[in-house]
Amino acid sequence: MRGKVSPFSFKIAFAAVGAGTYELLTPATGVSVFDEHLEQHGDGFHHTCLAYSSLEELQAAKAELVRQGREMVQEASAGDTFELGYFMYPEIGSLVEVLFLDAAKLPPPEMVI
Repeated sequence: MRGKVSPFSFKIAFAAVGAGTYELLTPATGVSVFDEHLEQHGDGFHHTCLAYSSLEELQAAKAELVRQGREMVQEASAGDTFELGYFMYPEIGSLVEVLFLDAAKLPPPEMVI
């Protein structure tokens, strides 16, 4: 986080609403941008996510945002399963996540409702 290696984990729940998806997150271990947000703002809206269909597209988007001078406050990856980056967008008052995710490579969920 913010340029330092900081292993972290979190729990996540997804809710499909129309053509979009809401995710509810809670930090589990380590320190992440989620903890930072909770300390500064409490519960509530954290970020908007832009999903990319390939790892190469995601990496190009991250490089372009860095080239534009956007601050990447956290990034994470798990090989070819997922990669993400959280970028500061002060003009909208929140973070923007860029994400590649191959959902077929994720472990099964603990529960489906």
